[in-house]
This record gives sequence, structure tokens and C-alpha cells, in this order.
Amino acid sequence: MISLLANSDFVRALLTTLLHFIWQGVVIAAALWIVLAILPKRDSSARHAAACTALLLMAAAPVATFFAIDPGQPGASIDMATTIEFDLAATAQPSLAEVVTVAMLATWLAGVIAMSLRLFGGLWHLRSIIRHHASMLDAALTSRLEQLARRMDIGRRVRFMQSTYIDVPMTVGWLRPIVLIPCSVLSSMPPLQLDAIIAHELSHIRRHDYLVNLLQSILEAVLFYHPCVFWVSNQVRAERECCCDDTAVALGYDPLLYARALTELEALRSRNTMPALASTGGSLMTRIKRIVQSTPPARGSARTLLAPALVMGTVVALTMAGLAACGAATDEVQKAEETPNASAARAIGIRWLPPVLDPWKPLILAAASRHNIDPDALAIMMLIESSGNPEAQSPSGAVGLMQIMPKTGESIAKERNLSNFSLAQLKEPETNVDFGAWYLARQVDAFGKDKDPAESIELAAAAYNGGTERVRAYIAGAKTLSEETTQYKALVAGMYSERSADQSNTYRAWRERIRQRAAQRATPPVTGARVTMPYGEATNPFSGKREKHAGIDLAKDAGTPVVAPLGGRVRSAAADGDRGNAVVLDHGNGLETRFHHLGDVAVTPGQTIAKGDKIGTVGSTGKSTGPHVHFEVRDQGEPIDPSGYVSASETTP
Repeated sequence: MISLLANSDFVRALLTTLLHFIWQGVVIAAALWIVLAILPKRDSSARHAAACTALLLMAAAPVATFFAIDPGQPGASIDMATTIEFDLAATAQPSLAEVVTVAMLATWLAGVIAMSLRLFGGLWHLRSIIRHHASMLDAALTSRLEQLARRMDIGRRVRFMQSTYIDVPMTVGWLRPIVLIPCSVLSSMPPLQLDAIIAHELSHIRRHDYLVNLLQSILEAVLFYHPCVFWVSNQVRAERECCCDDTAVALGYDPLLYARALTELEALRSRNTMPALASTGGSLMTRIKRIVQSTPPARGSARTLLAPALVMGTVVALTMAGLAACGAATDEVQKAEETPNASAARAIGIRWLPPVLDPWKPLILAAASRHNIDPDALAIMMLIESSGNPEAQSPSGAVGLMQIMPKTGESIAKERNLSNFSLAQLKEPETNVDFGAWYLARQVDAFGKDKDPAESIELAAAAYNGGTERVRAYIAGAKTLSEETTQYKALVAGMYSERSADQSNTYRAWRERIRQRAAQRATPPVTGARVTMPYGEATNPFSGKREKHAGIDLAKDAGTPVVAPLGGRVRSAAADGDRGNAVVLDHGNGLETRFHHLGDVAVTPGQTIAKGDKIGTVGSTGKSTGPHVHFEVRDQGEPIDPSGYVSASETTP
């Protein structure tokens, strides 16, 4: 389980993103430090805009990095709990790197949870104070403060409440804002000073600062491990308080009177850990000096508009300078990634792999990393061997995803000193893939010396299929490879050479040959049936819309026998919602057929059937317009045109 988690595409992308943010956060914080050093301290609006831009970049950088990494199919589920019983004693233990990876993930999750609990604990405490320990102000004072709110052009209704459970005035809420005022302040502070302080709080409401502060706290919880996040966030909070100070002074309140009010509040307050906005936030002495000694610039100054662009430009400049300085190291890393040892550490990079292999990618990556083999080569081998079917079994007795022969499995277990191994474990996907990767790695070691990776994989694949001794004799010129091994070797070589392409001509030609041979051998599933809905674009009889039809509909009298077009094994046979009574047959080589809306079902899951065996009857179960069978053919999980499986007389709608 540790190996599966550590080699998950999603987990790799997530941890890589978090590690990349270490340098990204430093660059963004450095850019903000430079910009704040340039901007005058009296221009709180511009400085606040710069700090908010830096914080926004810190939020965007991990998201952009995560999607730039392209973790594959993070939404694809891997439901192996019901089909795999892991016996870790029979397989290699997780590597140190895998254990460290999972430990890093667990540590990050623990930190996020702890920070989130702290945040929500503060929110709950605030809610408790408002509901149980606060009351409305008297009508006269409320009317005076509401008049102040209207003077500040605040369109939303603001509630003013008092409480003995707080030390300083604070703003709570965004959609339904509340200004909480301590009873001690109401009884001791002169009216003008109180109005100036409340003007500061109302400024927070007008600027939607409570929402911004909440988003800041969430970002701090997710990126808690980076001190630069907290430094930038503190700059946002400090400049925000200065902006609200400027608003209070701009309303006509005397700066000295306002400064005295702040000083008195500081004497009353205790350390505030709740996610609310208080008048005493930021550095009090810095704020008082700024209020008394400087005149703030006019709102909407050019610096306020240019500050975000200045921050982003500085970030870009610092990033480019850093990349240029690290250019030589990057070249060395790229060279190292081209070596066989480094290839096992990367993700599967084949874009044309069919979706049938998606559930097995974590196993492929774990085994490739454990045995130092290219995961692309291992994925291609699995594709050719079993088409991603863990229950595949060849006529010669090879089983599982990597088609391991029982004798080969026993030999591998003996050489690896796996004393608890049993042949039944070869059918377990984790064991099967692990054994296949180990055996392939041995062949690469045997035939890959002084050869390029492509030739090494080609010869290793030939040995995997035809045996080590036969390939040694082939290289020595003493014997030729069998026709099967020659074809197998060519398939692996062709697909491996096209692993970086958008499409593989080798893979496409191979699947086309399999489809054609299967269609030529097939018998019609319903004799004398009429096609009432073709494959491809067709009109849905229920919605009237043109939709993709994954199969063909074969109409015939109810009770007409439906037979297997090819031999194989019953994968499932049961009622399936709108599909009615449904049967899925696995024919091997990645081919399966599906039958929907059957009347009776004559087979059971796991049953082996021959071509022409009855699997059910024509019916009208599920969401159906009349007696018929919906017939699909799927290749590697993708629907294909099934017209070749019915006789010519049946293909005319």
C-alpha cells in the first residue's frame, strides 16, 4: 500500500508542487520586499496592492505548477481493495524513497489539519460570543453609528453589538457584517475617539477585508510550512490596517485624537487569535508615527495601479535570473534523466496508452522504481502480455498482468529468497507485476551492456518471451528466434521507439490485425436480426438528440437465442439499471463484447464459453423501446464498430 500511494501520479504531482513552492515562495517574497522598499511608507494603498498581488501569486503558483506537471488521470479510481489481497512478505518491501514520500505527505496533511482546526476553532469562538455573550447597543448610539456608516457609503446593513468577552472593537462577517465593541470601551472612551475607531472598523467592511482575511488564513493553513507565506500575509494585514487608518483620518477626525484612541485600545487588549479584524492589528507604534507624521496620498494614485505590475515584473525578473544561474545544473539533470537509472524514477510518459492500463499505473511505477527499469517499457510489456487484464491466462499456463509462467514464478521466488511464496500469489496483481519487473530487469542487465536503451529493451523483451538461453544463442548466431518471439520483439521495439509520440503506428497496426482476425472468426450473436440503430452518431429515441452510440441494436423476436460471437470467459452477467439484463464477455487480447436488454441470461460470471454458446435471449429489459439486443465490441476498453461481427444481411437498418 505504501508503494501504491508513493507512486500514485496524484501524490507525486502534489508533493512535487509543494517542493517547488519552496523556491517559488522565496522568489515572490523577495520581489515584494524589493517593491515595498521602493514604495513610500505613507502610500498604504499602493503597498497593500503590492502585498495582495504577492499573496495572490503565492496562491496561484502551486495550482499552476500542479497542472503543469500533468499528473495523468487524477480522477481515475483504483478499486483494488476487493480484488487484491496484498501479501507484503511475498514481494519486496517499500523503498526508503517511497517511505519518505508517504511520510512527507502525512506530515503535510497533519499540518493542514492542525492549522484548519485552529482557524475553525477561532470562527466557532466568535460565533459563540455573538450568539451567547453579545447584545445590541442602545438605540441612540446605534443611530449615530449607522449614520457614520451611511456617511462612508456602506450599502449593506451593519449590526453594532457590545460584549464583555472582547478587549477591542472588531469586525466579524462579510455578507452580514457585525461590529463588536467591548463594554469597557463604550464606558471609558470619549464619543469622538469612539467614532474614529468605529470608522476604522467600517472601513474594513467597505473594503471586504473580512473575506480577504479568511482567504489568507486558508492559504496559511495549506502552505503552513513556508515562512514566506506568513511574512507576506503579515504585510497584507499591516498595510490593510494603515489603509483603514487613512480612511478614518480622511473623514476629518484629528490624527492626534485618533492616535490617542489607538493607544488606549492597546492598553486594553490581549493577544487576539480569532479570525476577526481589530483596530489594534499591525504594529501600533509604526501606525501611530505614520498617522501623526505623514499625510497619505490621494486615493487612486498611479502607484496603487502600478504596484501589482511592479510585483509581477519583479517576480518574473528574479525567476529568469535564477533559471539562468541554474542553467548548467539543469543541463546535468537532463543528462542524468537520459540514463537508464534515472528513467525508473519518472512517471509513465506514453500519451497513447489505452485507458485499460490506468488502474495499474501505480503498480507499474512502484515495480519499475524498485527494480530500476524504465516504466514505459514495463507498461508496453503489460499492454502486449495481458492488455491490462489481471485475470488473463494463456493456453500454456502463463497468468496475470505480466503473464508469468508458474515455473518462472517459482524460480524468481527462489532466487529472491521469498520463502512464503505460493503459486496462487502470481494471480495477485502486485506480485505479478513485481515479478515481471524483476525478470525484465534481469534481462536488461544480461543483454543491455554497451547498448543503447532501445536495443537493450528489444533484446530483453525477446528474452522475456522466448527465454534467456535462446536469445544468447540468437546473438551468437547459433539459433534463430521463433516466429512468436520475433513478432513480440518487433512489437515491443516499435512501441518503445514511439513512446514519446502522440500516436503509435505500431500499436495501431497491431490492434487492427487483432480486430480483423477476431471479426473473421466471429459468428453473428443473433441470427437473422435487423439493425435498428447503427454504430456512431444516432438519434436517441428517448431524448431525440444526436448522440454517440457505442454499439448496434439488433432487433428480433423476444426469446430468440443470443450466442457468444467468440470463445472466452463471462466477466459479468446481471441486471444493470437502464441497460437491463447485461452480459460482458472477455475474449482475451484486450477484446470484449457486451450485450444489453437481454430477456433471459443463460451464463454466470467466471464461466468459460465457446463460440456459438447461448448466453441469453432477446428481450426488452431496462430502458428499451422493444425486443432487441444492444451489442458492443470493445478493444482495450474503447468501443469499436461491431458491424464486422454480424452477417451482411443484418447490417442494413
